[in-house]
Amino acid sequence: MQYDSSSRGFTLIELMITLVIGLVLLAGVLSVFIGNTRLSAALADRTERLGDLYTASHIMQTELRRAQSTATSIPAGSTSTITYTPADSTCVGSFTFRANPTTATVHEIAWKRPEKVPGPGVPPGTCNNNTAQLIRDLDPTKGMSISALTSDIYGNPVLLGVDLYSLYFNQDHVTKTVSLSFKVWIRN
Repeated sequence: MQYDSSSRGFTLIELMITLVIGLVLLAGVLSVFIGNTRLSAALADRTERLGDLYTASHIMQTELRRAQSTATSIPAGSTSTITYTPADSTCVGSFTFRANPTTATVHEIAWKRPEKVPGPGVPPGTCNNNTAQLIRDLDPTKGMSISALTSDIYGNPVLLGVDLYSLYFNQDHVTKTVSLSFKVWIRN
């Protein structure tokens, strides 16, 4: 019996070589896919942190612009608290960088809103002393840095510089810091 050389199949060695080449190509494609997935997750985490910082900065700027210049203060020796009183209120508000009281590993900015307590039977001028979390996952060493860039003749700050620092994971799962800075003029 004679075999026609044109209808001949692949040898075992040819199949093994093809299989090895296919596996090498598949490993390369898989490596690129995993790298892109990690990069995408890192960019999403960084973008989310920047969005959180941006939102927090807008809330802080809005509140501090409403503040009376004489009532806005950075307590002596503190770079982590801003205390203010809105021009239309007698209630005191504050932004404080701190470790979360329930989870000490989470660092946050706590916001004490300067609101009057509404309702019948409540004495006029009673202020709400509740504190809420404004933003979390801040850098535990920096978090929030405050500086009085310009002060009035009485030493009260009229231009504040605020830097916010948050943590995110890069594509190698290493913790990195992202920051946002803003300046705000205090209302006179």
